[in-house]
Amino acid sequence: SDVCSSDLFIFQFDDVQNEKKYYFAPVYWAYENNITTGTGKNPPVFTPEGTVTRGQIVSFLYRMAGEPAVSGDMPFTDVGEKKYYYTPVLWAFQNDITTGTSPTTFDPDKPCTREQIVSFLYRYAGEPAITKQASFTDAKAGKYYMKALSWAAENNITTGLNDGTGRFGIGQSCTRGMSVTFLYRLFNQ
Repeated sequence: SDVCSSDLFIFQFDDVQNEKKYYFAPVYWAYENNITTGTGKNPPVFTPEGTVTRGQIVSFLYRMAGEPAVSGDMPFTDVGEKKYYYTPVLWAFQNDITTGTSPTTFDPDKPCTREQIVSFLYRYAGEPAITKQASFTDAKAGKYYMKALSWAAENNITTGLNDGTGRFGIGQSCTRGMSVTFLYRLFNQ
C-alpha cells in the first residue's frame, strides 16, 4: 500500500519523520503491513540506525509471509520456546530459509550481516535463477552468499553501500532501516 496514503502513520515513530531518508517509506510500509511495530512504545520508536538481529529479520520475513502455522521440533538449542522469534525461526528452518550458524545453533541475538539478510531473502523468494554475477568489490566468487547477492543486485533489492567504493558491505551488520528497505524492495519488485 502507499505509505503516504494516510496521515495516521506518517509520524508513528519519533525517530522516523524525515521523508528524505531512504528508509522512510519502507519503515511505514513495514508498520502498515504488520511486519514490525518498532522497538519502543513510549515514545514510539523504530530505531532505524540500530542493528537488526538474526531473530528480528526472520520474524520480519515470517510476518511478511502471513505468519503461517508451524509445528515440529526446534533444531536449535539457543532458541527458547518463549522467545518472540521461536515460531519464526522454526518456520525459517522448515522452509530452508536458514540452516542456522551450526546444526544446533541459530544465534538469534547476534547482529545479522548484510550478506546473511540477502541470503535469507533469496531463499524466501525460492532461489530464482540469476543471469549475471554481482560485481561488488568486496564480494568473493564461490562464497555462500554470491548467488543471493547477485540476485539481489539484479532485482534492485540492493545497490550496495552507495559510498563510492563499489562495496556491498560484506561482514557489516545490517541496520533495521536497511533490513526493512530490502524487504520493501523485494515485496514491491
